[in-house]
Amino acid sequence: MFARRTYQAWGLAAAAWCVAFGVLSLYWAAGGTLGVNQLAVSLQERADERETGFVAIVADTGIAKLLGGIVPLWLVFRPHSRKVRKVLLLLCWAGGALLALYGLTDVVTGSIRAARGTMENAIWYAVLWGPTWLLGGVLFLMTAWTFAAERRQAG
Repeated sequence: MFARRTYQAWGLAAAAWCVAFGVLSLYWAAGGTLGVNQLAVSLQERADERETGFVAIVADTGIAKLLGGIVPLWLVFRPHSRKVRKVLLLLCWAGGALLALYGLTDVVTGSIRAARGTMENAIWYAVLWGPTWLLGGVLFLMTAWTFAAERRQAG
């Protein structure tokens, strides 16, 4: 049996992940360097050179991550019509699956590249970036799963 607080806690955790990751992207877009040395060398160079297009993409992804945090919050904290609830639930399922798949891909390819020595900093994709994306996916999926389970139990 799932208490209402269970899916709310998952929703809060998913939103917090989005905020943390979004703020990091905006920090990088603003010129921050913490963590940049764990990225691929090509990304480090673009960040160091402050390429306008690169900065814009990083800022846009930061905003997208922040906005993505709204979805689990709206799902678990606002009463909605059945149609809106289904859309939000679908977004949580789909977003969680995509984030988890992306993270898992980073873990696998980062591990292979690190073992082969074919990419500098590949190990960071295997042990930091991939698991971070995977965590976000799991948080979104758990939000969706616990919310759907509670709704089924409520009838």
